[in-house]
Amino acid sequence: MDFIPGLPDDVARQCLIRVSYENFSTIAAVCRVWKSEVEDPDFFDRGKTAGYTRPVFAMAQARVVPNRSSGGMKCPTLAYRVTLLDLNG
Repeated sequence: MDFIPGLPDDVARQCLIRVSYENFSTIAAVCRVWKSEVEDPDFFDRGKTAGYTRPVFAMAQARVVPNRSSGGMKCPTLAYRVTLLDLNG
């Protein structure tokens, strides 16, 4: 099956690596071929080599939320937050 009917696979791959990361879930939902392409580790390497990636700084934080149940064992709940900083501005 062709990635994009009517286009050679290498041209279709070049189209896919230009799609922003925020839309990868949409790409993966189009068809099985696109899903397997996006999930392939080489896909990210091709985008990086072509210069379509951006450097980011990621920070994950966990905050303990006390469990205020009246009986039984008290286990804290963790609330997570992820922050991304685009280093290109």
